Amino acid sequence: MGSPDWPTLPIVHSIRGKVLLAVGLFALGGRLRAASPCNVTPYGNGLIYDCVSSSHHMTSYPSGGPESAAWAIRVTGRLAGSPDVFDTTINTVSPPESTPAVAATFEEAKHAIAAAAGRAVPITGPTLVDSATVPANAKPLANVVRSTTSMQSFHFSPVLFGDYCVGDLGDLPASPVESTFKAPCAATATMVHLRCFGFNFCSVIADRLHDVHTHTATELYSTLIVTGTLTTSHYKLVGEGAPSTLTVPIVLSPTGGSAFTSELTLTNRGATDAQVSYLYTPAFGGPGSAGTDMLPAERQRVIPDAIAYLEGLGVTNTGSAGTLRITFEGLSALDAASAMVRTTAAVPEGRAGLSYSGLASWKLLSAPAYLCGLRQNATDRSNVAVLNAGSPADGDVRLRLTVFSGDPADPRSKALPDITLSPGGFTQISGILVSNGLALPSGYVKVERVSGGAPFYSYGVINDQITSDGSFVEPVAASPVSPISSMTVPALVETSAYETELILTNVSSAPRTLRFTWASPSLTGGQAAFSIALLPGEQQLLPAFVQLLRERGVVTNLLGPSFAGALFALDDSGDLRGISIAARITTKTGGGRFGVFLPAYPSGSEATTSAWLYGLQQNAETRSNLALVNTGAADASPSTFRIDLFDGATGVKTGSLVTTVPARGFVQIDRILAVYAPGTGDGCALVTKISGDNPFLAYAVLNDGAEPGRRSGDGAFVTASIPAS
Repeated sequence: MGSPDWPTLPIVHSIRGKVLLAVGLFALGGRLRAASPCNVTPYGNGLIYDCVSSSHHMTSYPSGGPESAAWAIRVTGRLAGSPDVFDTTINTVSPPESTPAVAATFEEAKHAIAAAAGRAVPITGPTLVDSATVPANAKPLANVVRSTTSMQSFHFSPVLFGDYCVGDLGDLPASPVESTFKAPCAATATMVHLRCFGFNFCSVIADRLHDVHTHTATELYSTLIVTGTLTTSHYKLVGEGAPSTLTVPIVLSPTGGSAFTSELTLTNRGATDAQVSYLYTPAFGGPGSAGTDMLPAERQRVIPDAIAYLEGLGVTNTGSAGTLRITFEGLSALDAASAMVRTTAAVPEGRAGLSYSGLASWKLLSAPAYLCGLRQNATDRSNVAVLNAGSPADGDVRLRLTVFSGDPADPRSKALPDITLSPGGFTQISGILVSNGLALPSGYVKVERVSGGAPFYSYGVINDQITSDGSFVEPVAASPVSPISSMTVPALVETSAYETELILTNVSSAPRTLRFTWASPSLTGGQAAFSIALLPGEQQLLPAFVQLLRERGVVTNLLGPSFAGALFALDDSGDLRGISIAARITTKTGGGRFGVFLPAYPSGSEATTSAWLYGLQQNAETRSNLALVNTGAADASPSTFRIDLFDGATGVKTGSLVTTVPARGFVQIDRILAVYAPGTGDGCALVTKISGDNPFLAYAVLNDGAEPGRRSGDGAFVTASIPAS
């Protein structure tokens, strides 16, 4: 892939819990325990149930008030270094420390963190992150809870018989017993049947339920009016010490007959040494194999041939390609570890290829996704790969790939034969647009899980027919959970050597109109605005895009100057879900092309305070450029960044610089290690925003050749790692 050395240029409230009832009864609390919560012992002709639970009963009432004070308590939970796995807001008319529903929500967050880790982990918190109190003048507050009563113990001897729910979210009479707390048992409770012998007044020969745990009943009001003060607080719980597992989609080696070599870069930016375990699964059959080594704290290791390195650790049956699960244990933070792969092939000028990252569990797929921008013609071919990204315990997964033409004039689609993969299993469909009887010049592919519970992953590669240079195509979720208000393509470029292809895909069932702003200081007025309409299911591949804008009268500047800047996209509907946007920047060489593929970043995925860039190199064969984009999403203010550079071999800081980027501006620092950290052969960069309010993008490009004009110049795109807040 070629890469240019471009010129520098109202509160949403929810209650997460378990619903127990039929008639206005709610409960918030813990999760299922496998064992029964009751110890059962004989007592005369009956039984005694000694039970333990952590119940918090909540009864629903209509609107009430007014209240002189209220609290909105947000509770979030996550594993260290990962996104939130729990985020709930509880509105109360009593302080959080005296509200049982809040305590129950803390427990719910702990269970969510443990579920995300796949095992019990130490949890810090709940920690109060922030709290603020403001006057509230007739402020309506929905779903407000209030503590009412507390019982230390109770002892049941039913008149005749009855079923009772005991355990977490239990201790309630179940139907057909008549009671205020009438409800079926929750999944987290166990039903016990209490009865009398003789069908008269119960005596010691009755079954008995005895529970000495404290039980609290809580009222839930649908809406209250607050006329005094409203306090908003945020409590955070964080799971520490869990191992970090990254899935590498594929590594290749010429020792097995492949034309490609995978360079693996491992980084541990944490404060503790990590044990690294590898589980390798051959891509073309045969048993997997494992190996281990260590990665010291604050170190980076660049491995020129990943498979040869694994063989040195005792991994067998490697072949020419395989998938790789890398587990780091002993990290000081879950997001301290990184794995990056650069896969390249030899070309007459040097090397050409692409890069991709090891995938954390939350980046794996469980829902349908699309691979867009594929093509098959005289200049390019497209392959699609799928893999079972689960652990050995996750079992098989069956995947279905459906190919779409993306052409409104010929709207074809075809489902390919289902693919079943065991854990670590991998399959590639080469030339997918002309496979299985297809003959499509371009198109996109939907990948979905048909059966099995294992996570999976899929990616595409667009290869140049002459140079074999590849572009790595990441999957786009078919139905993201959160709305996407905007997207940003980091760079749109036209120079004397480079041009940009814009790739637009509408996988939704509705027509869409995309509205773009391209910001570049070389443009007249500093920017160009335009719109593009997409029909349902349509894909547009727009080569030489800046020239196309010139032909359409959007750009009035003549060909000649260098144009480089970010492209910002909006949608008339205000939500870009169902839309894929990417750019492919290429340069011609020897009848073929080298290039770099840039995905669009959806709103919410940008960095806000800091970002790490790993795997930077400066040596006889490779140089690294680093780029920043100030998205201007918040306001028109500039942002100032400090970039600290660290030597991968020693962990020592070897250089630093400060740069300012205007709103919607783009800045690239060429050969950043050579210029600002001389003598650093490989390293990483920490980008910290020191002023400004806008989110930002940071990325790097590894170019073949120590300087521009040397070797192939082909680049591999490296996305930033954003630390968890």
